[in-house]
This record gives sequence, structure tokens and C-alpha cells, in this order.
Amino acid sequence: MSQMLPNGFIAVPTLIAGSLSLFFLLGWPAVFGVTWVVFTIRCGIRVQDHAKTAEGLMSVAATERLGVLNNVVVAIKAIKYFAWEPEFLTRLLDTRTEECKRLQTRARWTALAIGVGKLTPVTGSIATFVAYSLLGNEIKASTIFAANSVFMTL
Repeated sequence: MSQMLPNGFIAVPTLIAGSLSLFFLLGWPAVFGVTWVVFTIRCGIRVQDHAKTAEGLMSVAATERLGVLNNVVVAIKAIKYFAWEPEFLTRLLDTRTEECKRLQTRARWTALAIGVGKLTPVTGSIATFVAYSLLGNEIKASTIFAANSVFMTL
């Protein structure tokens, strides 16, 4: 059943429950970490939007390259007869170069989105623990491990 629900439907209650758990466990320092988590989630969504846009642009470039390749295959007899290979090769290489640039851009945005997603709970817990210690609280392993477990579920 949960596979049929959208991620946003599950993420919001998880974020709320995790925030409340952290607040009851750590007090006000948890607000720093949860705020950081919400901020990085928002940044991750923006990065994913850029990755999706780059994916669309890459798809357009691939379609252009396949169109040029299709023209070459259809007109191969005329190309060979009139010795137009260099011109068509140049067109094909230019479209492939553009496609590769867009592929690299998409790969970079996707890698950044994955990195932001994986670093969100780690940086959120670090922000919380720094605020926790700066506000004069004693750091205990039991408290830190429990809070870190909650952060990893966010």
C-alpha cells in the first residue's frame, strides 16, 4: 500500500514525527538541525528540478543527433556518390558533441542531487549537536545516538 502513495505524503508525517522526537529528546537545539534539514531538502528539490530540465535538454540533443543519423542512412547512396562524407560527418560530430555536453550537465546535476540527499541527515545532526553543546548541554552518548538515529530516518 505504501508503494502506491506519493513520497510527499509519507515524507511530511515522517518529518513532523522526527522533529517532535528530536525536540522532546534534545529540546530547543533540535530546531537548528530540523531547520537545516528542511533547508537542504528544499535545496535538493531545486537541484532535482535542474537535473530534470537537463534531462529534457539532453533528450532534445539526442533526438537531433538521431535525426542527422537517420538522414545519413536514408541518403547514403547519394552521400557516397557525391563524396559528401566529410560534411555529414561534421554535422553528426557536432550534434554528438552537443549531446555529450548536455549529458555531462545532466550527470553533474544528478550527482549533486544525490550528494545533497545523502548529506542532509549528516549535516542536520552535526548542526544540532553543535547547537546542543554550544547551549551548554552535556553531550551523552545515549542522547546523541538516539538523536542521530532519528536524523537518519529524516
